[in-house]
Amino acid sequence: MKPKRYSCPYEEWTVDRDAGVFLSPGKEGRTERAVVFTDEPISDGSISATVTPIEGQWNKALNCEFLECALMFRYANEDRFYIAGIGGFGHKFYVGKSLRYGADWDLLGHRGSVYEVRKGKTYELRAEFVGNRLTLYADGAPVVTATDMDYVSGLCGLRANQTRGRFESIDIEKLRTCFIIMPFGPEMEPVHAVIKQTVEEHGMICKRADDSLLSETIIEEVKGRIAIADLVIVDFTGRNANVYYEAGMADALEKKRILLAQSRTDLVFDVQHVRANIYSLEDLKSILSRALLQMLEELRAPARTRSASDRS
Repeated sequence: MKPKRYSCPYEEWTVDRDAGVFLSPGKEGRTERAVVFTDEPISDGSISATVTPIEGQWNKALNCEFLECALMFRYANEDRFYIAGIGGFGHKFYVGKSLRYGADWDLLGHRGSVYEVRKGKTYELRAEFVGNRLTLYADGAPVVTATDMDYVSGLCGLRANQTRGRFESIDIEKLRTCFIIMPFGPEMEPVHAVIKQTVEEHGMICKRADDSLLSETIIEEVKGRIAIADLVIVDFTGRNANVYYEAGMADALEKKRILLAQSRTDLVFDVQHVRANIYSLEDLKSILSRALLQMLEELRAPARTRSASDRS
């Protein structure tokens, strides 16, 4: 999708809305804070742009003209975001993250030397972020891959450091995510495998709380995953107390849900009135596919409504 709205929290960028061109401020001032953000938080997806460094400041330490232009993603605040682009950290291509804006950074991956960045050359960049895998593409080829999951969701944007840069053809893709709430245990792993495969066949990212190891407690992981999920699948099999607690979170957040159980006896009194899909392992895939198709139609409906209103 093309970004429709943006903000310049620091220096103003020169923007041609019709042409979709963003020009970062010149070398003067605090240009490292020249950032343009979109307004929609994204957990998994990508941001791409054609990027042309036009003019940069001379860096005495590196003995070259500093030309850094980058794509930002999962921006929560000025201290927490990922960045991927050209000319930073002394490298041609890099992926990094901000720990304390302008003062503390972590270089996650890199390739090439900063001396290989060419002024006036156009680079087709795409930063892809799915789960803990962060990949920078240049001209369609992956050039840097890093692994990190400290930041799970946030805004996308553009950044230029000590550089006047031209950003065009900006495109942002959000991948729909599904979070599974279910009991853990060997007996449920075949069920998890069917759910994950079926969800991914329908073009969604599928996650469960144990898919990543974060510094937060497991309950904080669950809260965060539910909050950013487009869809939640709940399996009540076994009347697991944690499952019911997490299902309550999803209900409080008014998340789209698909409810599963292997028996009506798995449904306690409080949820017996809710429509659940009773399944066996043999028919789970077909039952889930039908439910997913219906749910995806419901998820797409608001987007069509917004598009129609935008045209009017």
